[in-house]
Amino acid sequence: MTDEGFKSRAPRIKRRSGTVSAVILSIALLSAAPVAAQTPPGTPQATADLPAGARIAYVNLQVALSKSKLGQRGAADLQTLTAERDADLAAKQTAIADLESKASAAQPALSLEARNALAQDLTNRRAQLVFDEETWQIRVEQFSQELLANFRTLMLPVLDAIREERGLLLVLSLPHPGVVAADPGLDLSEELVRRLDERTK
Repeated sequence: MTDEGFKSRAPRIKRRSGTVSAVILSIALLSAAPVAAQTPPGTPQATADLPAGARIAYVNLQVALSKSKLGQRGAADLQTLTAERDADLAAKQTAIADLESKASAAQPALSLEARNALAQDLTNRRAQLVFDEETWQIRVEQFSQELLANFRTLMLPVLDAIREERGLLLVLSLPHPGVVAADPGLDLSEELVRRLDERTK
């Protein structure tokens, strides 16, 4: 086993970043979205009138996610989990790098049996790191899906109540490929955020 053998037996592992699902991306964007100014408790909230005769309105769910307390709470929970993932994988990558350095330095003094055992240890650690990366990927994606499912469960009754109060036949979710233009007066996103916040403790 040569000095290079300890380092070239398997490629260094890099955490995947390109194959992020749309579900994860949609929540990850929450951390970059500006937080809406909070209205002091007890302050009356005006409900904007829809254009006369309007029977259809729309909401931007990304706005509702990023501005509502419920969405912000979910984003914070996701950030905590991804920070835990990053710390775990970084520690394991560092341990592998340290072992590679020690193996290279000690290689001349090691017996063939010892070199082979050390090389096998490195191979096992690299394989475990790949497995751990896959496990974390699944865990983060499942958690993201659970957050969005919970948001949807709590949001839909609120949105339907707004629809009934406004006498609407339909509420669209934007952006939507079938909608190329819409009157901003039909946007119920801010009202949805306010109603959600009233229910979020």
